[in-house]
Amino acid sequence: MSGPGGVWTEESTVARYERSARRGKTPPVGPANTPSGARENTQSVEQILTNAEKQLELIEEALAGLSAITAVYTSPDGLVVTEADASGALVGLWLDETVCRLTGDEVGQLIVRAAAEASAIAAARRDHVFSALTSAVATLASRSLR
Repeated sequence: MSGPGGVWTEESTVARYERSARRGKTPPVGPANTPSGARENTQSVEQILTNAEKQLELIEEALAGLSAITAVYTSPDGLVVTEADASGALVGLWLDETVCRLTGDEVGQLIVRAAAEASAIAAARRDHVFSALTSAVATLASRSLR
């Protein structure tokens, strides 16, 4: 039986059961008497829930991966070492003692360049995590359409 718009509804089964009971017949209840569309809908709902759970797991894994991202860059002369987190923010800075021989502008330029490099490395790692997540979700979606 179909409800509004041709969609099987629980009310239509109840109504059918009541009509049969008024005629003195009680239809058996069970999977054999469930409209095939209802079985398909149940399978679809189960599949949707399974896919949603898998997607949630993938997102949680991606978040864990993102939170673990750090990137360290050492300037070519070894005077400046910088560390950036997944967002590209500078979270660590180490200067060699010999930077004292440089001018303030030179030290500043070394720090800015090293920080930019660490940030770029972190961004590449972040992009890799997002790319892997996107690919996994797309694969999951394509399997569910089969």
